[in-house]
Amino acid sequence: MAGTACCEDKKTVSSAVAYGGGYFFLPSRPRRSPDCVRLFFIRDSGAGSKEDTDMKHLFHGTAALLLCLTLSGAAWGADTPKKGLLLVAFGTSMETGAPAYEGIEGAFRLKDQPVVWAFTSNIIRAKMARQGVRLLTVPEGLARLAEQGVTDVIVQSLHIMGGEEYAKMERLVLTEVLTHPDRFASVKVGRPLVESMRDAREVAEAVLHSLPAARAAGDAVLLMAHGQGEGRCDMVFAGMQGVVNETDPLAFMASVEGYQGIDQVLPQLQARGVRRVWLLPFMVVAGDHAHNDLAGDEPDSWASRLKAQGMEVFPVLKGLGENPGVQSVFVRHALETEDDYAHPVIKTSAAD
Repeated sequence: MAGTACCEDKKTVSSAVAYGGGYFFLPSRPRRSPDCVRLFFIRDSGAGSKEDTDMKHLFHGTAALLLCLTLSGAAWGADTPKKGLLLVAFGTSMETGAPAYEGIEGAFRLKDQPVVWAFTSNIIRAKMARQGVRLLTVPEGLARLAEQGVTDVIVQSLHIMGGEEYAKMERLVLTEVLTHPDRFASVKVGRPLVESMRDAREVAEAVLHSLPAARAAGDAVLLMAHGQGEGRCDMVFAGMQGVVNETDPLAFMASVEGYQGIDQVLPQLQARGVRRVWLLPFMVVAGDHAHNDLAGDEPDSWASRLKAQGMEVFPVLKGLGENPGVQSVFVRHALETEDDYAHPVIKTSAAD
């Protein structure tokens, strides 16, 4: 008589196990143990019985068939292309970044396709290492996918604009392709969030339409971007800022670094007689900048500076990665990319 038995391990496991390579700050949850297997057993009918002998023959025959199928499947799978995804973010050391990373991975996750995370910030990786958490670099992430038998990789940047961190990611991917030319059949790279006017409009619509219903007429919105000290993203930022303001005349952008800071936006708010401001991070995660530089109690935070001008502030501390409309832009970039670093196509004329 056949039956089933399964060991159900109710202990919680880290998100590193639950999410394939995964980010480590997702809440731990009960999960079936990886050693949990379904067992089929046979009732003991007594030594030497005909039923026992017949069942043994059936078992041995079934086992042999399964072994043959397994071996033939392994041989077949060896020549079958396998796709995998490397999600590359700057990183954060705060648990508040978990919902954004979880949302992005959920938007990307496809059946039987490995998803691995890597992080470009040396500072974040070192900080997490001191806390006993190891985050992968881009080369380590690619190696992890290769270990899982992936032949065709999409590397999707989760950076906002094509600044220094995105350029670093590109250099690392290219170096790996040159160092291991036979590792993958293709290595395609998806562009960062905001590159085109289509990107800017879709992101602006997604962000501004996600504002709380409590926003009243006359309330302003101020988005905090990161920016880049040397001005590498200033032109893209200016374009994004223009689209945001065009979409909503009372919506503004400023950055922690770069040419357009809070000092440039304060006079615009005052000129319009704004009394209430909604504060949102224009960053993938609501991390340290969002909680401290944007909404913190320190005198130099944006919230404190607005309050000092007599304005009431309403922080909405959610990263862009939590927004389904923003997630869809990242997914579109991954699906549309033709930038294959393993087999680059160089156009030499307009006709190519």
